[in-house]
Amino acid sequence: MLYNIINIHRSLFCILTVSIMSCGTTSKNIKSSEVEPFTIVVERTNDEMKLTCTNGCSWKDLKFNIKENQNAQAIDENGMTTLLESSKASGFLFTIETTQKEISLKGLKGTSWKELKFNCLENHCKQTLNHNGMSGNN
Repeated sequence: MLYNIINIHRSLFCILTVSIMSCGTTSKNIKSSEVEPFTIVVERTNDEMKLTCTNGCSWKDLKFNIKENQNAQAIDENGMTTLLESSKASGFLFTIETTQKEISLKGLKGTSWKELKFNCLENHCKQTLNHNGMSGNN
């Protein structure tokens, strides 16, 4: 009898553990049809941000100057845009913002990520990203 009670408690513990673990793991449920494949290299120098698209964009290179307290720059498959002007037909949309120490991106459309950040402590840093996230340091 005691053996059966212990087994029941063990089973309940396992069920609860699996249930609790699975609750917090889904950060963003994106259907694969909602993700638009792209690959972009983000490069920062002292006062300039350069983006090079190698896949999934109608543009190849974008450059803009970095200013203190500058608002985030919106980027879509057609190039630099604003959140209000971005085309509904555009497959992806994200914003990019920089501080002295890091670069942060927010995926707004066509990405499987909500937010990405990477350190940029040097005067020059480079990072490849795609629709699924960061794909390795350069």
